Amino acid sequence: MSGVPVAPSQVQTILEFDKIVHVTAGLCLTPMGPERLTEWVPTADITVLDKRRAEAAEMLTVLRASGDFPIARVPDIRPHLEKSGLEGSFIESQALLEIGEFLSAVESLLGFVPRDSSAGAFPLLESYLEGLSGVYPLRSAVERSITPEGDVSDQASPELARLRREKRSARDAIVVRLERILAKRQSDPGRTDDIVTLRNDRFVIPMREGDPAANEGVIQDRSSSGATLFVEPMAVVELNNRLRRIGLEESREVERILREITDLVRTHRYALSDDVGIVGALDAIHAVARFGVMTDGAVAERLDTAELNLIEARHPLLILKSRGQTAKENTSAVVPMSVNLGNATTAIIITGPNTGGKTVALKTVGLLVLMAQAGWPLPAKPLSQVGVFGRVFADIGDEQSIESSLSTFSSHLSRINAALSEADDRSLVLFDELGAGTDPKEGAALGEAIVSEFIGRGVRLVVTTHHTALKTLAQHDQRIENAAVLFDPKTLSPTYQFRLGLPGASYAIDIARRLGLPDRVTQHADSLLDQQEKDLSRLLLELDERLAAVRESQAETEKRQHAAEALEDLFRARMAKLEQMESKRKSEALAQAETIVTSTRQEMERLVREIRETQAEKQRVKESHHVIDERLREIREQKAEVTPPVPSRDSEPLKVGDRVWIDAFHREGEIVSIDGKREQIKVQIGDFFYSLDRSAAERMAADGAADHGDATRVLRSPSGGFTGLTSDAGPEISLRGLSAEDALEMLDRYLDEALLAGWHEVRIIHGKGEGILRRAVGEFLAKDKRVAAKRPGQWNEGAEGVTIAALRVENA
Repeated sequence: MSGVPVAPSQVQTILEFDKIVHVTAGLCLTPMGPERLTEWVPTADITVLDKRRAEAAEMLTVLRASGDFPIARVPDIRPHLEKSGLEGSFIESQALLEIGEFLSAVESLLGFVPRDSSAGAFPLLESYLEGLSGVYPLRSAVERSITPEGDVSDQASPELARLRREKRSARDAIVVRLERILAKRQSDPGRTDDIVTLRNDRFVIPMREGDPAANEGVIQDRSSSGATLFVEPMAVVELNNRLRRIGLEESREVERILREITDLVRTHRYALSDDVGIVGALDAIHAVARFGVMTDGAVAERLDTAELNLIEARHPLLILKSRGQTAKENTSAVVPMSVNLGNATTAIIITGPNTGGKTVALKTVGLLVLMAQAGWPLPAKPLSQVGVFGRVFADIGDEQSIESSLSTFSSHLSRINAALSEADDRSLVLFDELGAGTDPKEGAALGEAIVSEFIGRGVRLVVTTHHTALKTLAQHDQRIENAAVLFDPKTLSPTYQFRLGLPGASYAIDIARRLGLPDRVTQHADSLLDQQEKDLSRLLLELDERLAAVRESQAETEKRQHAAEALEDLFRARMAKLEQMESKRKSEALAQAETIVTSTRQEMERLVREIRETQAEKQRVKESHHVIDERLREIREQKAEVTPPVPSRDSEPLKVGDRVWIDAFHREGEIVSIDGKREQIKVQIGDFFYSLDRSAAERMAADGAADHGDATRVLRSPSGGFTGLTSDAGPEISLRGLSAEDALEMLDRYLDEALLAGWHEVRIIHGKGEGILRRAVGEFLAKDKRVAAKRPGQWNEGAEGVTIAALRVENA
């Protein structure tokens, strides 16, 4: 991807990254900061990206620890440095004043010590500061020679000080002489303008036109009316000449001083130029970090893969809008969203009503990716992660080009086609209202085909849509996940909450009804709605209600979990003490058990091979059970030598409604039915139901603990013989992710172990996908003599992703 931008300017504008840059540039304090900020563009160059991220993280830490960083508002001195490079030229005093202000700002930076002043605490910022020269001789010369108003100071040189004293003395002498002349004329009636003034840099007094005294001096000027002449009397001509000569000498001395300081600037102009670059870079970093503080941001962890995991992320521009860009206000007004895209999930399809926040969610994902790849802190939890995407494509908003005669639909297709041409497995593609702008059925079909094409390439895809067909894609492809922007069905108003795992309803008819559309129109629309659409909307509403109930109980569950963890810690502390006391005895027991287990495993492997070869013949299976029973009796005898006696099992029979402990699952369940003839029970564990032998379950005691009667749990077959340890085989096996050949080999071994464990029914998880593995498992089970019957899973058992097989346990 060398030379190709991560996101072209059009995509950056669509995702509002240019607004982020604009806001951040407004936080810069120098003219150089915004220029350096233009270098902070999204990049896939890991070296550049990691440097920017580290710089922002260091500055963010400084601002939050120290409260500020000594970047000051300074002028751009680069034009002055360029002028100093011309031999024979000199810089004016006002320009030197600006150079002095810049050097003072550099001095403040050089004197900055962060609160965490340990060596190497901020290596990148310290590296910038160490690169500053400061140019102390020049700063001293400017401070000594230039006043705060931008004039050359009297203290610039002794000669200048002497000339300015003489100049003041000569000027005072002229004024005194002219005031005496004016005083002699104060008896003249009607004169009100007898004051000493300057004309052509010479002191003069006013006289009337025709006044004979005017002929005794030099006329320097005339009033606009012509009635007044400004005359330099002969008595002050020489004094004015002397003042003029002193002024010329003063100007030459000032110019000499300015040339001298300019020579010093010329000597250090390369160091000053470097300082300008460093100050600009620090200003840009400071502005980025200030943006992070204002949006409560943190630098996200960088992933090597093109994936992302945003935790409680917010759109930064919405944060600034909600708080009026006031850093002290709370950012909680913007509802956060969490998104995980990558690994198993390649695409996310966001659904929900209009104005519900789908487009904002889409833009938030895209904008935060661009910000992360430009080095900005993200308004999300610090544990958030963002990988490096080679390209980001976006089609958001309606754009109809009159000049190029492109419709909205054509405009969308042109951008989609661009993404189809260039996107790969390191790309992020964002589409708003995919399939819109044309016939709904054709748009849905086209949208589904586009989604399939992108996920087939491994492209990370986030789309928003109203099409039901796209909402159901996640049911058939595990790489796709639904997401919804939630809506309050009672108030018909958006909550702006983002939830993964569920599609959202559109509520279009309900919203139209609330906004005043006539009932006859909305009722007609409701009658025209496809029944499947109604069922889906009703299902989504029920799911929303259930989700709300789950959230209400979550707080109580967390409290109970904390209490359980505290009890667990207490239990662990006590157990540690007991383990120290029993370590020797356990070591001996483990050594004996290891010998027994090793020999037992070898014998069982031999029996399994023979069972396979004989296709589970009754006589051979019985012999195998006899060998296993003998081995179990040996284990009990050995165990009795190292284990103290335990109380016998409660003989009270199990009944429907009992809470029982299933050791094979390490889970708690509830008995829903009992088969007295087959000595079997059906147990509900979570949302799933299992058929088990009675002996596989233990009643839970009143305190919630399992009523164990034996330290070693075994299962019995319907005939009463031991069938194996519960840990050897559970009632289900997962084959997802395996090739058909590997899956069938594993299933073959599992059926042997399930028969030995006494399971009457097993659950085989193969997933939905394209149905290849499901068909292979079905064909295998249909031909296997160990299988009595098979059926697909019901909706609460895994549906088409699961096959339930009944085993011929009676053959044993």
